[in-house]
Amino acid sequence: MSYIMTNGIYYIFVQGKSIKKVLDVAKATVFQNYDDAVGTISKHKGKCKSYRIYDVTDLASADFDEINRQKQQKKQQKKQSRRTYTPKERSIIYKKDNGRCYLCGKELLYSEMTLDHVIPLAKGGKDGIENLRCCCAKCNQWKADSYSGDFENKISNIYMHQMNDKIGNKFMWRFIKKYLDKQMTELYSGA
Repeated sequence: MSYIMTNGIYYIFVQGKSIKKVLDVAKATVFQNYDDAVGTISKHKGKCKSYRIYDVTDLASADFDEINRQKQQKKQQKKQSRRTYTPKERSIIYKKDNGRCYLCGKELLYSEMTLDHVIPLAKGGKDGIENLRCCCAKCNQWKADSYSGDFENKISNIYMHQMNDKIGNKFMWRFIKKYLDKQMTELYSGA
């Protein structure tokens, strides 16, 4: 019997003592026995957390090719090509946000500015000026393909958790927290 490990999207490829996640099932490590696959999961619990072991003895190589072809099609559908913006367009976006990151408020030099899609391309957003904002590189990278509101909610929850963890028992914080919780509920629930 032969086994592979997958989470339904990626497959595990063992390289020496380390492992990699690969999209191509043909590159996945094929374990000759079940115990070897279980041992790999035990050694790499963090990276293999949601992975399952599958018996691939009955799968023909044609099945692997078909699985890979379908995955590549889905990947291509999700990915939209990004256009390059002219200096004039970039200047318009920079001025629209007064040279500040629209997420954290940091003042940016024109050369430091990155452009962020408010509605991510991966979630159907348009690749046009009306969907772009001035953003610092750190916020843009951390936001990734989240909606702005989801990102802001995530940041707010992190802040609230950290403050509660550090000063949660102080009277003034309990009062402020109650107020902020109410404001955040109204803001992020669309009320």
